[in-house]
This record gives sequence, structure tokens and C-alpha cells, in this order.
Amino acid sequence: MRNTVFAASLVLAGSLFVTPVSAASWEFDLVNRSNANILSFQTREGGAWSHNWLDEIVLPGETFIMDFGTDQGDCRVRTRMDFSDGTFFEGNIDYCSISTITVRNNDVVWE
Repeated sequence: MRNTVFAASLVLAGSLFVTPVSAASWEFDLVNRSNANILSFQTREGGAWSHNWLDEIVLPGETFIMDFGTDQGDCRVRTRMDFSDGTFFEGNIDYCSISTITVRNNDVVWE
């Protein structure tokens, strides 16, 4: 299943409704197919944003292997990415059912 989020400023206003389930691993590829650098990747739990999960800037054309180091908790997690062109993405992602998040110039998709 492929979820696609479109917005002029890459802001997701709605929510995806997914039942939390346990997963084997929360590891996935973050692929940058946009013209902007991905500067930060944060998750929100307990009312606060996490540290930046990236230990380097993800340049256009690069893939960064993400690993949260756990498969515990709700699968659906509020996520924010900030980009070097001043835009950002914010939305709920179900990490139990994805293998790749792809950032493109006008949207963010995961499958």
C-alpha cells in the first residue's frame, strides 16, 4: 500500500488512521529525490519532539538508512522533516508497515 501526501509547503494536515500493531523492526530507507537537503528528521511522542534522528544532512540523490532501534510503542508516529529550501513535512507515519520514505520536490511518499 502506498500513502501519498501532497501539499504546497509539504505540510500534512490530516491523519492516517491505523491500528497500532507490533512490528519486527522499525528500520527503513529515507530516500531524497528532491532538490533540497533534508536537514532534520524528528518524531513526536509524549507531547515533545525528539532529537534529530539524522547524524548527517541527506543530500539530493542520497539514501539514509534509518533505524529507531526498537519496535515497541505505537506504530503511527507524528514525524517532521525540515528541508534546506525552508519547507517542511509534518504528518503521521505508520512505521510498522513501511520500508522506504521518499522525499520528492512536491510531496513525501512511503511504502
